[in-house]
Amino acid sequence: MSFQDLYKQQRYLDCEKLCRETLTREKGNLDAYMFLIKSLENLGELTAAVKECDLAIKLCHDTSHQAEFLHLKSVLLVKSSELKKATQSYRAALQKDPERAATWLLLASCQFELNQFKDCEKSVVEVLKRAERLPSAAMGRALYLLSQSREH
Repeated sequence: MSFQDLYKQQRYLDCEKLCRETLTREKGNLDAYMFLIKSLENLGELTAAVKECDLAIKLCHDTSHQAEFLHLKSVLLVKSSELKKATQSYRAALQKDPERAATWLLLASCQFELNQFKDCEKSVVEVLKRAERLPSAAMGRALYLLSQSREH
C-alpha cells in the first residue's frame, strides 16, 4: 500500500512509518516528505512536522517546491501559535514565489494578529493584485483585513 493510500485512509502512524522507510532509500522523495509532514500534523506532532519541512526545504532544488514547503511550514507555525516565526517563513516563501496569493493572504492574517497593521495592509494589496487566483471567500477575508487594518 502506498503512503498516499494510507494517508487517505487516515492511517497516519502507518503513513509516517512508510514515509520514513521510503526516505531512508530515497532521500529526495518530496512526495514522501509531504505525506510525512501532513501525517505528523494530523498526529499533533507539529514541532516534528516543522523539522521535516526544514529538511525538505534543504533538499529542494526547485524554488517552487521550496516555496510550497515554506508555506506549509508557516501554516504549522501558526497552528503552534508561533506567529512571528510564521511571518518570517511566509516572507521566505514569497521571496521564492511572489505570485502565491494564498501565501500573501496568510501573511496578512499573521500581521493583523501581531498588530502590524501597516504591513498587513501592504500584504492585502499584494493579495488584491493576484485576486483572480483566490476563491471569493478568500477575497472577502482580504477585504475584511484591509478595512480592519485601516481602522488602526
